[in-house]
Amino acid sequence: MTNSRQVIFIFSLISIFVATYNLTLTSGLLHHFREVWHLEPATLSLINAAPLLGMAGGGLVLGLLSDRVGRVTILQWNWLIILLSSAAALVLYSPSTIIGARILLGIGLGSDFAIVFPYIVELGNTSRMVIAVLGLGDVGQWLAYAIDALSRHLHWYRMPFALSLLWGIPLALWRHQLPESRVWQQQRVTSYTQWARSLITPSTRTHIIQTGVPWALHQISGQGLALFLPSILLKVMATTVHWGSSIIKLLVLPAFIVALQIVPLIGPVKWQIIGFCLRALSFVAAVVTLLVHGSPWLTIVMLTSALFWGSAGPDKTTVLIPALLFGPRIHTSGQGMAELMGRLGSLVGVLIFGSLAITGHTVTALSGFALTDFLGAVVSLSLLTTQFPTVFIRRQKLHTSSLSQD
Repeated sequence: MTNSRQVIFIFSLISIFVATYNLTLTSGLLHHFREVWHLEPATLSLINAAPLLGMAGGGLVLGLLSDRVGRVTILQWNWLIILLSSAAALVLYSPSTIIGARILLGIGLGSDFAIVFPYIVELGNTSRMVIAVLGLGDVGQWLAYAIDALSRHLHWYRMPFALSLLWGIPLALWRHQLPESRVWQQQRVTSYTQWARSLITPSTRTHIIQTGVPWALHQISGQGLALFLPSILLKVMATTVHWGSSIIKLLVLPAFIVALQIVPLIGPVKWQIIGFCLRALSFVAAVVTLLVHGSPWLTIVMLTSALFWGSAGPDKTTVLIPALLFGPRIHTSGQGMAELMGRLGSLVGVLIFGSLAITGHTVTALSGFALTDFLGAVVSLSLLTTQFPTVFIRRQKLHTSSLSQD
């Protein structure tokens, strides 16, 4: 790997680690917030949903802008949003400040998700690199669970926010070493008119739906379960709530290794369909055990299975596929549009199904998750006949010259 590739790969690892940590860092603190600030379930859901609101807008707007002004221009400045919002949440510790700061934080994180993965692809890396970066994101989520549990044990509830600020410092420093994408430099659109025309072609609109809808359907259950896992465990078995989420996520961490091995062999689309189905079946099994008043441990095993197949499958492929599908002229624009749909799905999962989870309607929430995952598998079938400009299969590398030009 060349020096430029090393810089981009390490930066990408740090970016997605920071993003997933920040997305998850309030999930284990909701019970504390409810007791201390006497918050309603809707407000608690909004605290978890706040960065997703920002990511929806940030990913779209800054992803679109990246195709006009460059990848590095956006990535070298959005760190200010991340650091300032993290500092505000830590220092001005209150419900309204946390919600506002986390919306702002989401704008910065959303642009990373929209730009980083096309950036990796344009570098010429394999799909394994994209999956590895997303795998470190799983570590960020696990660490958020663990830090939340530790902060409750120590009664230092600002600890997760302090570490959020700390993680952002190396991210800010590393951004100034980023080289601009040669693919973007060579094939960038030369006018806003040309760029707009590339965005509204029939094939582009079709690709946005084909990638954005599965991303949204996955995120309903993905973020709905991930951000409310401590609350769901509290309803299933109260004794598991403190460290249960971090233990379950630790068991799920190896899931990305499965994706690393299978995606290059059968392709991301087939694996996405399989992952959706296995995840949906896990949710169905969890619902059945709850309805028949089976062992709480069996329910927890099924939830762990759902997390595993989500992490191994659509959690990786819904991000990877648009990064492979859109050509260089609209690479981050297409990724940002697909991400927008994904984040809207996240908001549904958090604000609707998450509210059901924290108010005790666990069976209804898990049934909804199963349904959306089955729908995700059905919608993903349309991608089987889609012609990719370049697809990583059988450990091939992506050659930048083979990317399609829209």
